[in-house]
Amino acid sequence: MKRILPVVICVLSFLSCVEDENPDSPSSDKFKVQSVDYIDENQKMYIIQHDSIGKAIAYSAIQNGETVEFLVDKDRKYFISIYTITKGEYGHQEHMSTFSNQDLTFGMVLKKDSSKAPVQTGTFKVKVTDDEQVGAYVTAEGWMSDFSVYTNLYDENAKLFSGVKHYMAIASRDSERRYSYIDNPQKDKTYNLDYKQMKAFDIILEVPKEDFLFFGYRILSLDKRDGRNFPNYILGDRGFYNAQEDHYKLEYIGDLKTYATSITAYKAANQNLFYYYSKIGSPPDKITFLDIDDVKIAKNTISDFQFETTVEDAWHYSVGFQSSKSVTNGLPTSRSFIWSINGPASSFSITLPEELKEAHPHFLSDLSHLYLGGAGITKKINQSNSEGMTEDESISVYQLYNN
Repeated sequence: MKRILPVVICVLSFLSCVEDENPDSPSSDKFKVQSVDYIDENQKMYIIQHDSIGKAIAYSAIQNGETVEFLVDKDRKYFISIYTITKGEYGHQEHMSTFSNQDLTFGMVLKKDSSKAPVQTGTFKVKVTDDEQVGAYVTAEGWMSDFSVYTNLYDENAKLFSGVKHYMAIASRDSERRYSYIDNPQKDKTYNLDYKQMKAFDIILEVPKEDFLFFGYRILSLDKRDGRNFPNYILGDRGFYNAQEDHYKLEYIGDLKTYATSITAYKAANQNLFYYYSKIGSPPDKITFLDIDDVKIAKNTISDFQFETTVEDAWHYSVGFQSSKSVTNGLPTSRSFIWSINGPASSFSITLPEELKEAHPHFLSDLSHLYLGGAGITKKINQSNSEGMTEDESISVYQLYNN
């Protein structure tokens, strides 16, 4: 997985090694983009700088181990785009990713995520028994075994990971769910659990069904190591379509303090409009969604775009364009292009540098082939960091458009 890391440019280091090109302007600065190992061997990448509405100002190719610089005014906001061309076995893919209204007093480091899944060293067997039919799975390190078919005996192999000492079995019977820790399991050993002796979840949040046709959620406990959150137990990963119950239950364990909770839902009235809830931190007290039934767009081309539906204090707006020129047949001759725009701007008029358009004319020379695929709005409802506990809570809607 790749990630983009914003880092503060150290002013003293910056001035000691780079000469100021405009020393008479106190607000001038340089925006630096560094690629550590982000670009694959079969990829080309360009960084494009745009002004505050999206007009192209400058661009530069970039390779791993390089740093490119752009002159900026510290008092202004800019758009910045990453244009990636990938040539692979199954064709030619191009992706433009644009970030709107950015403060470019920070640098950008492009780096692959260095975290790796633990190495599997074998398996161990877990058996869950009960007088009634029971289903179960085993989880650790962000992994979960297949959920068993409901029988009176859950008898499945679970992965054993190198260096991982704590696992969890989660079982369900009818609408009730219970859990049990399995500590220091040994390779090829069998661990027997009685459903009646397993523990009940001690934090339960009931979410009203309302008029959702589909409601899906994922609850993942997080462990903090070296200042970062790492996935651990998957407490729930479920989806309900046209459920008969009048509420959904989100279940947590009081001994575990930090979770990633995510919800996806949609209504029968508009199945192209998706509602999202996300929280990193403690279990949520209640679940809310953006009160929007339709994401309306006033202008829908990439050179002249504007949301009609807006939200006060929105954190960012998201737009996705697709190409009528895309041909995806799984063959080496496939060609595809997508463009995503994310950031605070609810309107833009994006252009590209002429030299870049001439170098890659198939998709870039004329942007009229782009059509709106989807658009969304995200609002932060809580963001705090107190006594080492980070709380980050947001709600979103995203609508797909049939073109």
